[in-house]
Amino acid sequence: MDILAVVELIIGLVIGFSGKNIYKTSPQLGGFMIGGLLSTILVITFVAASPVWIPVAAFIGGGLVGALIAGPLYMIIVVLTSSLFGGLVGVIAGFFLTQQGITRMVVEGIFNFSTDITPVQLMMMLVFGVAFGAASLRFDEFMTMASTGFLGAFILTTGAARLFTPMTALFTDSIFLVFFWAGVGTAGTIFQNQTERD
Repeated sequence: MDILAVVELIIGLVIGFSGKNIYKTSPQLGGFMIGGLLSTILVITFVAASPVWIPVAAFIGGGLVGALIAGPLYMIIVVLTSSLFGGLVGVIAGFFLTQQGITRMVVEGIFNFSTDITPVQLMMMLVFGVAFGAASLRFDEFMTMASTGFLGAFILTTGAARLFTPMTALFTDSIFLVFFWAGVGTAGTIFQNQTERD
């Protein structure tokens, strides 16, 4: 079983549907999950044929570092999360510009990280990242819900594609993945908004 895929599924689900509450009530937990995920991805990417305990240790170590910095740096994490969401939107917008709006080519590129980032995509990623980060300073609650909803959905979609592709061809279809991501992200944002009102 793909350990990273399972971790991505769990963390994506939790962040996508409870991200704002986690950041607000227990930022250390959010920092632990994000730090653990990032360190696990780095280890799996750069350490070839590592035994199972190495990604687990990386998750725990990275998670502890993330938890330590998350408490005192809450607002910075909100801005960074919003900036990451903006960067993701910028990459998608860059695909639309560079592919002349050809839908199939656009959606195939979104989840294909082997695709080289063009200067237009990089510029759009930076512009949207800065804009979303700045917006989070003024609209921190909404931006936290939206950014955690869609980033959590992106993490969940990546894990689902990695885990379920051997079982069904549906998760190899880029258009399905984009709609799945958008649907989960929208549902997560709405769910967080509803729980905030309650």
